[in-house]
Amino acid sequence: HIDEATLRPAPKIFKEDCRIDWEKPGRDIVNFVRGLSPYPTAWTEMYREGSDEASSAKIFSAAFEAAAHGETCGTSDGRTFVRVACADGWIVPGELQIAGKKRLAVRELLLGWRDVHQYRFRK
Repeated sequence: HIDEATLRPAPKIFKEDCRIDWEKPGRDIVNFVRGLSPYPTAWTEMYREGSDEASSAKIFSAAFEAAAHGETCGTSDGRTFVRVACADGWIVPGELQIAGKKRLAVRELLLGWRDVHQYRFRK
């Protein structure tokens, strides 16, 4: 039994609280994404190589692949997957929504994204 007089409402979640920190362990990032999906949704910044302009991407689902690597940014084969380096492996997003676009599975998103190799997630 819990004394209802001691209960308080949960703190308000702001947009900056939902930003993904790619320096954290992979399992923590996956749990963070899962806990914020579908609303308010975990997000990250993306930038195009050679440009300082950043856009945002919401991540609705993700999986973790443990691996040792020396990478510092996201990679893709341009057709089927996108991987983002984290502290102890790779995060593989399942569904993304890029700013101004609709929510899509990564495989569907890559069908229409011609210059995917030029974009990186910002840490």
